[in-house]
Parts: sequence; C-alpha cells; structure tokens
Amino acid sequence: MTKAIQAYLLAFIALTYLPVAAAQAPVVVVSIKPIHSLVSNLMSGIARPELLMSASSDPHHFNLRPSQRRLINRADLIVWVGPELETALNKVIQQSDTPDIALLHSALPQRYPTRLHHSHEDAHRLDAHIWLSTDNARFIVRTVAAKLMEIDSLNSARYDTNLKQTLQRIDTLSVKIKAQLSGIDRNYIAYHDAYQYFEKTFSLQASGFVKDSDSTASSMRNVRKLDALIESQNTRCLIYDSSTQPGIFRRLARAGESKTVRIQTLGQQLSEGEQLWFDMMMQVAQGFHRCLR
Repeated sequence: MTKAIQAYLLAFIALTYLPVAAAQAPVVVVSIKPIHSLVSNLMSGIARPELLMSASSDPHHFNLRPSQRRLINRADLIVWVGPELETALNKVIQQSDTPDIALLHSALPQRYPTRLHHSHEDAHRLDAHIWLSTDNARFIVRTVAAKLMEIDSLNSARYDTNLKQTLQRIDTLSVKIKAQLSGIDRNYIAYHDAYQYFEKTFSLQASGFVKDSDSTASSMRNVRKLDALIESQNTRCLIYDSSTQPGIFRRLARAGESKTVRIQTLGQQLSEGEQLWFDMMMQVAQGFHRCLR
C-alpha cells in the first residue's frame, strides 16, 4: 500500500468517525457579553457561540459591519435582548430568516418598565437590563436550552446536562450574593437607572437618579432634589457605570460625605466566555457592598 493510499484511508476514517456533535453544531449569535456568557455555558463541549458586540460597543448606538450582517444571515439562532437595547439589530433581524429569541419580549419572571419617564413614550418603555436578575438568568438559560435542543436534537443530552449545571451555578451565586448584601444599608443614588433588576432581586432601594432619562442630563432642579434626598434619607452611596466619574458626583458627595463606586453592568473589563456573567454579578454585588456598608 503506497503512502498516498494510506493517507487517503486515514483521512476517510477521520471524516467517517468525526463526532456528530462537531459536525452538527449550530451557529449561534449572541448580542452582548452577559447573555453570551450564559449561552456559552449551555453550549460547553459542543461549540462556542459568536459574540456580536465587543467590550467597547454601546448596544444603543452599535453599527453593524458587513461581516456581522453576513454572520447573522448564516446563523441558526440569534439571541438578543430586544430593540430597546440593541436598536441597530432590530431592522437587520426583521429582514433575516434566522430564528431569534428577543428575551425582553419573552415571558421573563422579572420585566419592569423604565422608571425614568421623561416623555409619554418613556412611560411604556421596558428596562432592558434583564440579565442583572438571577431569576431572569434561570429563565434565559432554560429558554435558550429548549431552542438549542429543538434545532440541534443530536446534542440534546449535552444541552440538558449543561443546563442543569448552569442552573446550579446560578443558585449558588444567588445564595452568595444574598449573604454578602445582608445587614447593610439599602438606599443608594445612581447616575442613571441601570440596576433595577439587581436592586429588586436583592432588596436594595434606589433613592433617585442623576439623569432624567437614558439620554438626558439632569436639571438643576433634580440635582437640588437629590441634595435633599441625601440629607433627609441619609443616603451615602452614589453609583455610576461610565468610564469616568460624573462631575456632578463630586458635588453630591461633598453634600453628604457619600461614597462613590463604579459598577459596570455589561462586564466590559472581563474576558468573554462562560465565567463572565458569574464574575460580573459578583462584581456588582461587591460594588454595592463597598458603597452601602
């Protein structure tokens, strides 16, 4: 037998016995890092989902590149929050035949309207930060796992195992966070209303917000109101998530000798993958603990 024939036979055997999971793994595209992390846990050992938005991307003002449009068109599933967050994705997904899960418009156990009503339209707008709730995280992995089992039935057993393990990890994390935040002050002021789901899950209380809406800076009237809140409610915790501390916080902190802590909600500085959501949630909890203790 010649070397050429031997090489051919080895290649044929390798292709014939290629694991079914590797050959059949679906292409799954996920919009943002926290949701991508949860989906990565479900697909562990099968394939890696594609992350659409980088750490520096703003979901509200994200512009799709041609390569990302092509990725969406060839995907087997798209998982995103919804047009309230990833605005630029809405039209592209509507024009695509790719199945999608818009999580904010599913039967989430926690789904809240925005608390910043700067206009009549705002009064009907949903708060998109759904991944900051452990109850929502459980729902998200169950929902996505069911869809993965539907489109990739050959790997159903592995998805089911991964789902059970991920749910256990979420339960363990939830107990840890509750223990860390027990017995501390509960009131805080945020630069903008980004923490509602975490707050309501772990019994915190937002006294007020510096920004009147997601895009509108606070008026002096609102700043004076916050000064009064800091004084009357003895609020000593100021939270922000931007890369630099808002200038107004220096004034508010002086007024009540308050702590200021940066708490990021998208895991911007964490490496993407299975561990990100869990590390991000612990960082959020640790930030609130530092600020409120």
